[in-house]
Amino acid sequence: MKLNRFQELAVRAKGKNILVSAGAGTGKTRVLVERFLHFVEQGEASVTEILALTFTEKAANEMKQRILDRCSELGMESERRSLESAYISTLHAFAARVLREHPVEAGIDPDFRVIEAEESESLKEQILDSLFEEHCRQGSRFFDLLRNFGDAGLRSGILSVDEAARQAGLKMSEFFVQRAARPALEESEEAARLIAQNLLHLGETQRLEIWEKIRACAPSWNWQAAQDFKSWRSGFSRKKGKKGENYWSGIKEASDHWYALRLEEAAAPLRACFEELAVFFEAAYEAKKRERGLLDFDDLEIGAVRLFSRPTPVHAKLLDRYRRKFKHILIDEFQDTNALQMKLIHCLSAGGNLFFVGDYKQSIYAFRGAEPELFRNKELEHKAEGGEGVFIPLNENFRTSYRILDFVNQFFSSLWGEDAQKAFEPLAASGDHPDPGKAELLVIRQGDKESAASARMREADQLALKILELRGSGQPFGHMAILLQSMTHVALYEQALKHRGIPSYVMAGGGFYHQPEIKDMMSYLAFLENPLADIPLAAALRSPLFQVSDDSLFWIAESAKSSDSGKTSSSPLYGGVSKALESGRLRTEEAAKIRFFQSVTGELLGLKDRLKLTELFDRILERTSYELTLLSDPRGARRYANLRKLMSLARQSEAFEPLPLGAFLASVRRLETQGVRESEAQIETESGGDAVRILTIHRAKGLEFETVFAADIGREKHAPESKTFLSESRRGYEMKILNPLTGELESPAGWLLADSRLEAKDSQERERLLYVAMTRAKKRLILSGFFKEPARNGKKEKDKDHAQSWMQVLLGRAWDGLEVIEGVRSGRAEAEKPLAEKLELQKAFGGFDAAVLRERIPGSIRRQMDAEASEILERIKPLEQRSERMLHLPVSAYAAYAKDPHEYWRAYEVGLSEDLEEKPAETALLLPEDSPSPADFGTAMHRALEVLDFRKADAEELDRAAREAFRAFSPEVQSQGRGLLDFFRASDVFKRLAQAKRVHREIPFVLREKHGMIHGVIDVLFQDARGDWHVLDYKTAEGSPEKLAQSGYVTQIRIYAHAVFQLLGRAPASGILYFLKNAWEHRTLFSAEDKFLLENEVGLLQDQMMACSSREIFK
Repeated sequence: MKLNRFQELAVRAKGKNILVSAGAGTGKTRVLVERFLHFVEQGEASVTEILALTFTEKAANEMKQRILDRCSELGMESERRSLESAYISTLHAFAARVLREHPVEAGIDPDFRVIEAEESESLKEQILDSLFEEHCRQGSRFFDLLRNFGDAGLRSGILSVDEAARQAGLKMSEFFVQRAARPALEESEEAARLIAQNLLHLGETQRLEIWEKIRACAPSWNWQAAQDFKSWRSGFSRKKGKKGENYWSGIKEASDHWYALRLEEAAAPLRACFEELAVFFEAAYEAKKRERGLLDFDDLEIGAVRLFSRPTPVHAKLLDRYRRKFKHILIDEFQDTNALQMKLIHCLSAGGNLFFVGDYKQSIYAFRGAEPELFRNKELEHKAEGGEGVFIPLNENFRTSYRILDFVNQFFSSLWGEDAQKAFEPLAASGDHPDPGKAELLVIRQGDKESAASARMREADQLALKILELRGSGQPFGHMAILLQSMTHVALYEQALKHRGIPSYVMAGGGFYHQPEIKDMMSYLAFLENPLADIPLAAALRSPLFQVSDDSLFWIAESAKSSDSGKTSSSPLYGGVSKALESGRLRTEEAAKIRFFQSVTGELLGLKDRLKLTELFDRILERTSYELTLLSDPRGARRYANLRKLMSLARQSEAFEPLPLGAFLASVRRLETQGVRESEAQIETESGGDAVRILTIHRAKGLEFETVFAADIGREKHAPESKTFLSESRRGYEMKILNPLTGELESPAGWLLADSRLEAKDSQERERLLYVAMTRAKKRLILSGFFKEPARNGKKEKDKDHAQSWMQVLLGRAWDGLEVIEGVRSGRAEAEKPLAEKLELQKAFGGFDAAVLRERIPGSIRRQMDAEASEILERIKPLEQRSERMLHLPVSAYAAYAKDPHEYWRAYEVGLSEDLEEKPAETALLLPEDSPSPADFGTAMHRALEVLDFRKADAEELDRAAREAFRAFSPEVQSQGRGLLDFFRASDVFKRLAQAKRVHREIPFVLREKHGMIHGVIDVLFQDARGDWHVLDYKTAEGSPEKLAQSGYVTQIRIYAHAVFQLLGRAPASGILYFLKNAWEHRTLFSAEDKFLLENEVGLLQDQMMACSSREIFK
């Protein structure tokens, strides 16, 4: 296809620096390739005299491949062979190449190794551990920091300023100077001026009183004075001046600023201590890297810039050599660069040979340090008359159909048109699209009492129906993609597609430490490190490593509780493993699994302190064949790659000195807790096949799809998470400070200003994120989300600054080319027959064929993993995927289903958590505003009833039980709990418990039913004087027949009765539901004849829940 006029100009222009603003889908990669080849063809530069820099390895490889292909087309074989040594790479890779070629001049180890992000983070954590231990021994200044920020907050602050300083290419000491240079004095004078200006409008008495109060704070500052000032300031009434202006409000605002400025002074000593600690950290980190011959990714760019910037003849000569070498420099994705990278680029340029390509509107990587304002500043420079640069816009879009572009142009012209900094350049359709395309807005109206989670679930189901409609018209699933701003609710969309029989593929990016294969391995390692730890042991036994059933776990736990004397004890779970085997209660196949666990564990416990971490990993895999289990999964290639990545992390961690298993576990735990952005291992063959892709907008950057669903645009915008430390590479850092009188962190003026800047940047990136999502579509763009009418406040907020969601903006007016579709308002959409039945996709997708797996996996496994993968693939031939689905659920799931099948589906099929304020308040009580959640209160109440001695329940005993259960809560909450205990003591149920022959509390059980395990805990099982047994279940809420009918509690108590049949071999006489708040009880009577009735009820309930899982219930 022939280049258009502007593309041709971009390819051939020279003599000046050139900036190409390439809108989405305008062929920027082709322009870069053609410009590269143009210089080579014309003899203006050889292949190795052109430096081409990209943002990602994928983009660099794509550019190199395209140039290779074009060289083959043009018969340029000599140039094609030279491409192996061409400078086409990422900035990091280029910097590493330069440093390897000149290690002496750079002052680094010639054999340096570049460490991955996870190894760098681990090393930093180790250094912080040592640093904190050392400073704990030195005195009180360090403890002042801990009191203010806590251990985790202080670590986070140091790592935050370290990241910002390194992005700027500065040492810590240089970075801190930026902050110190801030004109705080000018701000103080401005605050005083504003106060004085507003004071002029008040009476003389009021004016003098206020001015004296402010003056009193000026000479000296302490926290008591601060509190007095805040109390006085908060007492300002909203009086108005004679012209109706709110002078009091102006004085209050200026006083707030004055107070924040005084906090700057209060924070100064703490800031000095923090900066000293951060400099120590930097020195220790640099020393450790030098000792081990390591460089991290930031070191590469910093090292290259310093290499070319040193004022010595040797370095000047070296720089001149590179400037003469590179006749042309091409920079792709310029909008994603930062100031340090710009400095490196300008170092290499001899002048007039820079070619920048990018799009300000597609800069969405602020979390990686991208500074889109660099692009905008460069654009203004190149557009200026008489400037030294040339600006070339590329606006002809070759990707998207014209109707979609009409809508995109109108929407973003409206959004950005008034802002000169964002002046929107409309995209023009190339005219090569036979299909005019279509843009749609799918609106799900959220009911007044409907939760966001429920509305989002309906949206996901409507998207699934839309996908089925498109598939019915002939569009393959593999041509469609659902784009999300984040993966928070991805399970909901994935499950909605699954329930409609639609194959999907989640292109996950982050969350490495939360992957099940990582959790499995870390659990077993944690158990080996501490065999007395119950939770890691239970997790490891239940995992695919050993595949022990819930039944067996129950008997192991019971055996651990029983001592040799027959009395109940609290032995570690590990102690129950052998006892459970000896008890004879385990089924034959389960006993074999336990013996296998004992064999493997016995061997590894004896070796763990003698083996390296990597050797321990290898031994675990050798004994358990865990990798085979992973590879039998549809996502097996990725899961196996993740496991190998964890092993690589261990290998790197112990490369220079032995690393104890405990230290490795602590390091990984900390990285997981801090939410380090560690992505899953990448494999090359992840195409997804003919399945709908679900991915983030960030992951979709650079991709295109026939149909794009930009989902969940109804989510409300949120301000960025408030942090104690805020760091900016250009401006330094800010921090909050602890008020010792209130125990609260307060925000100095600098922090408030930084927070405002960062919030504005976040809002701008949110806009660009939507632009990227919309411009991925080729023929069909479907925006979807739920929408709730905002509270009526006299005006409808449609503009983007006041609207709470993009849905609100989109519905605020009519848009050319956008068709609005109203989704089903309530309940579920009418279900069709699953598409799997229509197209017989069960055969294509439902089964598992190891040969197909082997056919898809080898390329990625063999290229990116060890040679052992080939042998592993051969060994998995006999493996088959178990397709039978089982329901292993708690009793609460059955109660939820009995109450509301939709609620059950959301919670247990989709795994969707309701927002905190939307959780059902079973234990809702009239508690103070600062009380614990109803769930926490209910847990404490159950604890009180568990420890209460019913036979000795005098006032002293009630006090003891309340103190023990509610000791973590306020006195007012303790009083609430104590009151409920008094109420309970006066009840008939309590009297029966006090007179009971035997009382058992908190009895765990596991029922094996035809469709899976049911597990739960019975609150109380007691035997009365006649020898009859009774089941008692407490509810902290208020009870009534009406409320009981709307709950699933009767189902719950009937399942408990079924469990008692299994445990005792006889029927309980009754099941009692007791509601503590109003002392109301509901009793269900049972007899021996009910045994089979209860069994049938549970079986029928499971059948219904299985049908729910198969989508039938939502027809």
